[in-house]
Amino acid sequence: MFPDRSTGYFDGFEPLAAGTIAAVADEVRRLLDTDKYRTAGLRPT
Repeated sequence: MFPDRSTGYFDGFEPLAAGTIAAVADEVRRLLDTDKYRTAGLRPT
């Protein structure tokens, strides 16, 4: 469970940049293509 927004915990947080999101998605795809994860059935069809 995440802290309630009213606590101020998230006040200093900034949204991720589109480029950062794309880089993370690329890395996930790269990892899913490795032998370790290729046969795990995690890649969407």
